[in-house]
Amino acid sequence: MILTLFLLLSYQYTKAKNLYYLFPSTFPSQLHLL
Repeated sequence: MILTLFLLLSYQYTKAKNLYYLFPSTFPSQLHLL
C-alpha cells in the first residue's frame, strides 16, 4: 500500500517535471525549486 502510494507520487512528480521542461512558461517559478 505504502509502496504503491510512493510509486504514484513518483510518477506524478516525474510527469510534472516533464511538463515543466516541455512548457516552462506555463509553470510558476516555485515548481523549479522541486
